[in-house]
Amino acid sequence: MPRSADVLLGLTAGALLVAMISFNSQLAKASTPLFASWAAHAVGTLVSIIFLFSLARWFPPPQSAKPVPTWAYAGGLAGAMVVVTATMAVNSPLGLAGTIALSLVGQISFSLLADQFGWLGLPQRSLTRHDLISTLLIVSGSLLIIFFRV
Repeated sequence: MPRSADVLLGLTAGALLVAMISFNSQLAKASTPLFASWAAHAVGTLVSIIFLFSLARWFPPPQSAKPVPTWAYAGGLAGAMVVVTATMAVNSPLGLAGTIALSLVGQISFSLLADQFGWLGLPQRSLTRHDLISTLLIVSGSLLIIFFRV
């Protein structure tokens, strides 16, 4: 069972993701999606550097650090692609809610496949009936958000 703090962190991450996509889409409208991605990552780099130096004493490195596979650094590539594609989608007829809904469907679908097959260095986990039912409900809700707006 997740702790309350973990749930709060997850909800905060979701809200921040929506805000980030909205901010980046406004920047993309005024410039281009590529510039919006560059600007978002430049600001993110600066903030990360500040966090790195100001919070380092509260988060010391682990005693037994394991080597990181080279492909693990592809998170930056994926992040840049998310910013570019999301800013383009938000500025389409999908809007913010439709973009977030489809993003959630993509995240859930890919994460279930990654669990099932052990992709991305994750432990393999078999899908359950509950996983499939939950995914169908998320897809159904997303379709309602996109196609049945009044």
